[in-house]
Amino acid sequence: MKKLYTYFCIIFLGQNAGATILNVPSNYATIQLAITASNNGDTVLVSTGVYYENINFYGKGILLSSNY
Repeated sequence: MKKLYTYFCIIFLGQNAGATILNVPSNYATIQLAITASNNGDTVLVSTGVYYENINFYGKGILLSSNY
């Protein structure tokens, strides 16, 4: 069981080791620009506000979250 847990931790940490947080609007003007610039495993963090846009994830495995 300990080997399985160790293996899981290595895989999980390896996948998230290069994860980046992309902040909207401080680093990217729109949510879509941040999504386009993101890679799998990244987080797009949106500040409080009203955003009028249609977004497309392009099949990326990212997390879209807010500070609300």
